[in-house]
Amino acid sequence: MGLAIGAALAFWLAPLLRGFLFGISAWDPAAWLGAIGALAATAGVAAAWPALRALRVDPMDALRYE
Repeated sequence: MGLAIGAALAFWLAPLLRGFLFGISAWDPAAWLGAIGALAATAGVAAAWPALRALRVDPMDALRYE
């Protein structure tokens, strides 16, 4: 959801950022897909790391902790 909102805002604000873009257009599809892909990959790794750690814990040990 956040990625979609961020992409929509970036698409809306792209004309304002033209001065900061050197060598690419504000509407370059490769740049858009690269940025969205990098953000999605980062979010996936950030979500997978704690999930993999949680898979190593025995559920009964976690329930008995309290």
